[in-house]
Amino acid sequence: MPVELRETTITPSAGGDVVQLYISDAVRGDEAAEIVLQFHVRLGKSHKNPLLTQVQRDALKVARDHVGDILQGLAQAAQEGLD
Repeated sequence: MPVELRETTITPSAGGDVVQLYISDAVRGDEAAEIVLQFHVRLGKSHKNPLLTQVQRDALKVARDHVGDILQGLAQAAQEGLD
């Protein structure tokens, strides 16, 4: 199966909506899954009558930024290990 955004849960809170994304190549609980990514992202602002796709996109952009920072740190550490 292709890797897809399979589940989204949005929980309103005082500090903004908490968006939980489940991304996988299989449904939740399938032992055959080769990749499972779960993100819990707090969006700082609440959207009034948001489109689900916009909330998913906003949450993925926040997650991408943080994952990108981690990747940069790992690349830098790897490079320093080679020096």
